[in-house]
Amino acid sequence: MFSKVHAKLGTAGLVVAVVALIAAFSGAAIAKGVIITKLSQIAPSVQKKLKGKAGPDGPPGAQGPVGPQGPVGPQGQPGAAGQDGSNGTDGEDGVCSVDVPKCVLPSGATLKGLWQFHAPQGPVGLGLVTVSFPLPVVPDPAFEWVPAGAEAGDNENCPGTESNPQAEPGYFCMYASNIIGTSTEEPNSFAANTSLGWRGTWSIEGEAALAYGSWAVTAE
Repeated sequence: MFSKVHAKLGTAGLVVAVVALIAAFSGAAIAKGVIITKLSQIAPSVQKKLKGKAGPDGPPGAQGPVGPQGPVGPQGQPGAAGQDGSNGTDGEDGVCSVDVPKCVLPSGATLKGLWQFHAPQGPVGLGLVTVSFPLPVVPDPAFEWVPAGAEAGDNENCPGTESNPQAEPGYFCMYASNIIGTSTEEPNSFAANTSLGWRGTWSIEGEAALAYGSWAVTAE
């Protein structure tokens, strides 16, 4: 009978079955008057036979809850003081200042703007055209007229165009864009050029007159 059981269970299986059977009948494992209470009481050779192969790893368990936040650590020591920065360089002089309230266009600086002249239909006479400089230009600049259609470089003192007016230092350049209803193609300069701007007249023939363009002035 044992040979048949041994054939089915093997040596290790047979030992386990015998021990289980004895424990079931006696409530404690008793064999040949010996109570087995420790693994060391079983011979190592038998333990090797009782030991089965390790099963496959089980699936990963669920992630545990987040633990409580730890206490706040002590405040660190203050860092060393930084070095003082070096003083910056002085900026350029302004056009106007409290100490020297000159408020004039600096040498080599350029002002630009637009001009327009309009006279309604009426008797033959003169129309007035004025240009005011935002800043005084000292000394007074010389007046130069640039007719409509002029290209860049046609005038040595006024090398720009109506869309991009330019003036050499010491010159006020008046660029024409369109002129209608005047008896002359350019205005009559009747007043001396001043540091605050320029004034001139235009001869009209009784019809409505219109002229407009741009200007530039550069201080010496």
